[in-house]
Amino acid sequence: MKRLSYLFTILFCSILFASCGSINKNLKEEMQKIKEQCPIDMGQGIVMTNVDFYEGEKILEYVISIDGVESIDQDGVQQMKEVIVEELANNSSFLSNVSVKMILKQGYRFRYIYTDGAGNKLAEIIINDSDLP
Repeated sequence: MKRLSYLFTILFCSILFASCGSINKNLKEEMQKIKEQCPIDMGQGIVMTNVDFYEGEKILEYVISIDGVESIDQDGVQQMKEVIVEELANNSSFLSNVSVKMILKQGYRFRYIYTDGAGNKLAEIIINDSDLP
């Protein structure tokens, strides 16, 4: 998760100083920068394989492959969502924390798609403004 926090910090610090009118453009550019780095090995068999920005839907999507996992039950999905929300809400970087909240308050959502090593979808988690404290 620390690697993911680092990527969020890069993304959000650059957006923090952007005006609301150009937030789509800035998000698209920053997501493209992350996309160019994919796949990103996050350690322990976890690889961020892709990211996308869906401007019309206001979704920032992260596709993450988990090696050695064949399925994730609903309890597992809920626990994963809680960990993501906690990480986003309690990030030690003030700028990153403010930026996450700013982006979500603008109506954007984060979508995390988890896949197995073969690319089969295991779970989908969506984080929106109402999920953060």
